[in-house]
Amino acid sequence: MNPLRMMGISPPTWRPFQLAFVLSVKEVEYEAFADAGDEMGADNPGGDFYARTLPRAQRESPWTQAIDRVVLVHRLREVVAQVGFTRFESGGTDTQGELNLNVQTAPLALGITWLPAVENRGEGGFLQINPSEGDVMPGYCAPLR
Repeated sequence: MNPLRMMGISPPTWRPFQLAFVLSVKEVEYEAFADAGDEMGADNPGGDFYARTLPRAQRESPWTQAIDRVVLVHRLREVVAQVGFTRFESGGTDTQGELNLNVQTAPLALGITWLPAVENRGEGGFLQINPSEGDVMPGYCAPLR
């Protein structure tokens, strides 16, 4: 199933030749949470994803003025698959946490029809800081340029 559909978001109807740029996984996740409605996904006990936005009235206090949005993720499913390996160099991540492809990886096998993967389930939260509040956490957050 399409991950955007699991979050209750209609996926865009792009054609490959219409894309001017490609978003990273982290950018797509950020946009989904930043533009979230009151609820995303379905609150089913065996479901893969469910999140809801905490109303501002439930978090009014002086120390939360810099926070624009709080999304509580009650249910989350993450799947991580191994797609290849390197023998001598590490295939690390870049500054955005995305896979750095400057290292040549070897495939796991020839003619592979499946990948070894692990499924993680959990919960979490998303805080969106109001940029007009200035330097909310000096020394901890730096603006992306």
